[in-house]
Amino acid sequence: MAFDNESNHLALGTAKGNLLLLSMEHLAYTKFNQKSNSKVNFLKFSPFYGNYVGCAYDDGAVKVFDVGENSLLHEFGNHEASCSAIAFSPINKLLFCSAGLDGKINFFDVQAKK
Repeated sequence: MAFDNESNHLALGTAKGNLLLLSMEHLAYTKFNQKSNSKVNFLKFSPFYGNYVGCAYDDGAVKVFDVGENSLLHEFGNHEASCSAIAFSPINKLLFCSAGLDGKINFFDVQAKK
């Protein structure tokens, strides 16, 4: 789980691969259903785009959601093993990376979705 930059929302990943967004102000939640049944290993909000949440999945998938639009922004290339962590760059608004148990670190351009 992770708080957004303003601590207005709490994002939670489930063992069934869903993303839940809890509004701290309204104590209501939004559920982002996914086709994957793989558990969410790690998630984090972008420091530049406050509505973007990156998720790392047990099946190696890496996804970024726009929680303001209630949609999947993009699914980036999978790791060959479980994806264990993701990070948004604190100084470059385009850079996003993931690390997996396959021993690889993948770098992505969030804006260009590549």
